[in-house]
Amino acid sequence: MEDLSQIIQKSIVIIIIASFLFLLLFQAFYKGRKRQIIVLKKRITEYQGFNTTRSKLSSVRHYTVNCKFIDSGKCRTLGCSLGIYDELKENKKAVVVIKMGHIIKVLK
Repeated sequence: MEDLSQIIQKSIVIIIIASFLFLLLFQAFYKGRKRQIIVLKKRITEYQGFNTTRSKLSSVRHYTVNCKFIDSGKCRTLGCSLGIYDELKENKKAVVVIKMGHIIKVLK
C-alpha cells in the first residue's frame, strides 16, 4: 500500500512540474492572436497595496477595456497598458493583438 501512495505522490509532483513548464514555454513563445474588436467601454480601477520596498501603501492603476469581438459577437474584458488605453476610442473598431487576456498591440 505504501508503494501505491508513493507512486501517486510522485505522479502528482510530475504533473505539477510539467504543467508549470508548459505554462512558461507557452507564455514565452506564444505571440498572440490578431482580432478585430469594437471597444464598448474603457475603465481605470485603482488598488491600494503595500509596497515592500518603501514600507507604506501605494496605489496601482489597472487599465481595462470592455470589447466585443466582431468574429463571434462575444463580449470580453481585456487588460492593457496606458499607451494602448489612450490609443483605443469607445464605440470604434480596432484591430489588436491579444495575448493571455491582455491587449499587447494595436495594429493600424
